[in-house]
Amino acid sequence: MGDYFSASIEVGGPMTKPTLDALVAAIVTDGPSIGDDYGGGDPGEQEYRDAIAEAAAANEPLKLCDEQARSGTFESIEEFCEKNGLAFVRSSEAYCEFGAEIVWFQPGMKQTDFVVSVSGDACISVDDIRECMSGTPEEQVQKLNAYLALKTPPACPPIAIVV
Repeated sequence: MGDYFSASIEVGGPMTKPTLDALVAAIVTDGPSIGDDYGGGDPGEQEYRDAIAEAAAANEPLKLCDEQARSGTFESIEEFCEKNGLAFVRSSEAYCEFGAEIVWFQPGMKQTDFVVSVSGDACISVDDIRECMSGTPEEQVQKLNAYLALKTPPACPPIAIVV
């Protein structure tokens, strides 16, 4: 039995109708609310399909959330996105011994995560700062900028259904 705490996720990228059907199945498995309404009831398959269609029509990513996400993740959705080349950005709140985090995936990359404070501010470890602080001041700035570029989640692309 795991811990359950708040998380939200945005999903985006192009997909075919068969991929859409499989995404809906993954969403149903995790059972989140639609949008950012953490108390949004218990949507069914058709409500998820409608939400995807609305997000696609608005040229936005699909937004989902759950105040009781298992371990603060959307295991089925995240796994599906990685296997099928869909982007996602997930934010999880801190809970007990678990720190808040932002996790993201874009096609062609390895899943990346970043520890954040309870208020959502990015946290950088002392070891990472020390690594960036070697060399000349110009090299330090270059290293720090490169590090931050790797740890800054990109905007999630809009979801799109392609024929």
